[in-house]
Amino acid sequence: MASHLPPEMIKEILCRLGVKDLLRYRSVCKEWCSIIDGPDFITTHLKHSKLGLLINGFGSLETPDQLVWVELDGLEREDSLVRFNQLFEERASVLGGCNGLLVVEVDAVKAMAIWNPSTRKYRVLSYNSNSSYRSWVMGFGYDPIYSMKAKTWRRLDDDFHENYGYNEFDDHVLVNNALHWILTPKLEGHGPFAFIFEFDLVTEQHREISMPNFELVEGEMFTYKLDRGSSVVWARLFSVLPSEIIGSVYHPLQSVEYLVPLAYHKTTDKVLLCINYQRLVVYHLQIKTAKDVRISDIPNHFEPFLCVNSLVGVD
Repeated sequence: MASHLPPEMIKEILCRLGVKDLLRYRSVCKEWCSIIDGPDFITTHLKHSKLGLLINGFGSLETPDQLVWVELDGLEREDSLVRFNQLFEERASVLGGCNGLLVVEVDAVKAMAIWNPSTRKYRVLSYNSNSSYRSWVMGFGYDPIYSMKAKTWRRLDDDFHENYGYNEFDDHVLVNNALHWILTPKLEGHGPFAFIFEFDLVTEQHREISMPNFELVEGEMFTYKLDRGSSVVWARLFSVLPSEIIGSVYHPLQSVEYLVPLAYHKTTDKVLLCINYQRLVVYHLQIKTAKDVRISDIPNHFEPFLCVNSLVGVD
């Protein structure tokens, strides 16, 4: 039946399927294999890919680390759950992700790799971690005009090497092809307060952005939106009191030390939060209550990332 369909229709159907199914369908015939492996199809499929939550679960000496992906709109549905096998036998820490690719650091061999957990393909990166600074940060994003085929690192201008300070949160955010870190100043002239360091992957320009300055209620946790451009404008999106979460979840929490907003959940009235890297909850912004998100068989401690499943290659 497939042979009677126009190629355009076949591509239109295939690009809406998941990566796991597409990898199987490569064996149907040479035509399908050629379509699925084609760069144009991979780009089209990426645009149709559904956003999901990657849960990097920290194991113990008795239990290995786990890597689980679940569709954002089906967090508690077993049929939307995808379990990945770890890349190495040694513990690997996920440092970031973009377009379905993850950059991971393997503790035992002190190496990094770019890895597509959906296709099981990876490339080990050679890098020199020796630095004159005691603190350094890592970021991972996508430059639409850069090819990884060069397989080389390029050093930026010397004026970029100023030691800005320390990255207290060991995390970064990729927005509009620019990486953002929260840094604590170290050198004189930067002020006593933490700031956001922005690096544009396309223009290779960087700048410092002041943190928002709003008066807070004691114990309040908040989320802001940054409008990028020639000038910086902050806008408060919502705020959360820990007491509103502690009293709502199924298993009571002793305290809320860390609260990470991940994404709006189905509507803008609900937001998915990660608490203490131990719990996922959906918080209702209007009625100020939280509901546990129960994903089966994930470790007690984990780190969440927003990402898609994709066919994007590592070359």
